[in-house]
Amino acid sequence: MERNSKNYYFYIIRGFTVLKLLKLTFRISAGCMLLLALSFILMPVANEKSMDGENWWLILSGLLFWIPLILGYLFFFITDRLRRKIIKQKSRNQTKIKTWGIFRIGTNPEALIFDVGFAICLLAFLIFLILKADNLITYVFLCLTIFAFHMHCMLNGVNYNNIFKNKTNAHKTKQEEIIYDTF
Repeated sequence: MERNSKNYYFYIIRGFTVLKLLKLTFRISAGCMLLLALSFILMPVANEKSMDGENWWLILSGLLFWIPLILGYLFFFITDRLRRKIIKQKSRNQTKIKTWGIFRIGTNPEALIFDVGFAICLLAFLIFLILKADNLITYVFLCLTIFAFHMHCMLNGVNYNNIFKNKTNAHKTKQEEIIYDTF
């Protein structure tokens, strides 16, 4: 497709349309947040194994925590920067959201699922922590709480809203709508 100001989502960047690139970086960020959350389940195992002299579990646990944390936020900021460049070129067609995703609740069905899940998991984590329940179940709920919190922030935010939910632009032609809906 040709470059014009009305059609910025469809610019080709090394075989990717900008919209596809935005979706890819957002999904990579969400996947990294899942790996980050899963690292909390590995921590009690690593602690137990390190007492037996197997310290490589501690290194694995640390790497599984720090690498997804850094990459997840890096890809999130790449998504945000790219989306902001698009908004400068087509600002009248984007949703104007003035609050961060962390402060918004239930802006779409996907976000509502993670909002409710975050509340339930946080409550269960605190209950198991206070009751000093089995160590593994506490870490499982910590993992679920951290993942649900990150997804709450991401899915209620402006990036998700503009990338996945904003499909009604008045200037689109029928052909552009067909291309948009295939992603």
